[in-house]
Amino acid sequence: MRFSIICAANNQEVLNNNLLKSIGISNHELIVIFGANNVPNAYNRAVSIASEEILIFIHQDVFLPESFFSEVESSIALLKDENWGIIGPIGARIENGTTLVVGDMVDRGNRIGKSDSLPEEIRTLDEMMLIAKKEDAIFDESIPTTHHMHGMDICTNSISRGKRNFAIKAFCYHNSSSGYDLPPEFFEACEYTKQKWKEYLPVATTCVELF
Repeated sequence: MRFSIICAANNQEVLNNNLLKSIGISNHELIVIFGANNVPNAYNRAVSIASEEILIFIHQDVFLPESFFSEVESSIALLKDENWGIIGPIGARIENGTTLVVGDMVDRGNRIGKSDSLPEEIRTLDEMMLIAKKEDAIFDESIPTTHHMHGMDICTNSISRGKRNFAIKAFCYHNSSSGYDLPPEFFEACEYTKQKWKEYLPVATTCVELF
């Protein structure tokens, strides 16, 4: 299976040292967009020119090991009878009033979300990687931020259309150099998406709960 890999980048060195070093990436279509006004805008532009039916939207600071592409392909095969919308390596849902992070990856040196039962249905996926069929790759460019909450938005849009989202076996490394503090624009994006999807609240993401 061949994928279109889509990245909105702003740092060539980070891109070179992470995503472009991924094992097997040259076997797939790679679309890198620099200088976009925001990530959803870059992603929508890339969708319009992507040649494959399964699209992987990914951050520039993610490294994909040798097992990654075969794991994604196997996971999609396992979901063939499911009406899946958005999938990825790490996601979240609310269970018994508590946010549960589900998946398996390394984030800034820490292994998180480890699960032995993937694929597993979740509500949202972390923006570091979102995998979608081309027909489902619809990003809201009106979110008031450059790069926050489009994962929650596209995942909730998927649910609103009767589809299901899953954390899958797709082990990878997120080598972010940023800290865990969230900027003010993150919370502006939260308010926008809360109003847009208020009938679907509460919603859990990997870093915040929206009520």
